[in-house]
Amino acid sequence: MDDLIDDNERRIEILEEMAQLLYREWFVHFRLPGYEDIQLVDTDLGPIPRGWSQTCLAEELELQRFNIRPFEFADEEFDHYSIPAFDSRRLPLLELGANIRSGKYLLSGKSVLVSKLNPRFPRVWRVDRSDERRRAVASTEFLVLTNPDQWTHCFVYGLVTSSEFADRLATTAGGTSTSHQRVKPADVLNMTVVSPPLEVIARYSGIVQPILKLADNLLEQVEVLREARDLLLPRLVSGELDVSELDLGPVTV
Repeated sequence: MDDLIDDNERRIEILEEMAQLLYREWFVHFRLPGYEDIQLVDTDLGPIPRGWSQTCLAEELELQRFNIRPFEFADEEFDHYSIPAFDSRRLPLLELGANIRSGKYLLSGKSVLVSKLNPRFPRVWRVDRSDERRRAVASTEFLVLTNPDQWTHCFVYGLVTSSEFADRLATTAGGTSTSHQRVKPADVLNMTVVSPPLEVIARYSGIVQPILKLADNLLEQVEVLREARDLLLPRLVSGELDVSELDLGPVTV
């Protein structure tokens, strides 16, 4: 079972790398389909395709800051998007409000969470709560970026997971030590980026969205496999669960 978990985790890495590579090809190197006919013009950000423009994140995205104190809803279960949860499995932790002892941001719809803490180690979470009944909250160490109008969810994710964005984010961080640096929301929202035509973003999103969806599905499968392993392994080791008469082939745990 561990081998299957490892295989799926590697597949997730490959899918994420594919999505990042496509973003770089289209929106950093401008090698999108038909790029041979694209003319570049000089801008403050360097050469960009003619007809494209420059913008700042504040013009395209909103910073969501719906505050909630989950401990006031002691018996309610929340999906908690925290820094430790991201570092552990990149899945939110299911917690009772009584156990979440500080204020959080309430999440709704689609958003991209960008960690303000120590941007040298990027933490970016792509979140879609559109069809979820349970409420979700995020640590205030995250910037909750929503794209209410033009940019697609996966385009925003590609932008903020690009190495170019991460490098620029790291240069804006301040703090008393390298282990406790944070970026200011205003510095992020004022960051100037390339703005492609909406039809280009739509074409890119049509290719990348299924890739990211597959990665999400595999991540959920990995969690199910982990839970099954953690449930069954002690019973197999103790002999409580007997599989000797099952024709399952070699069993790996």
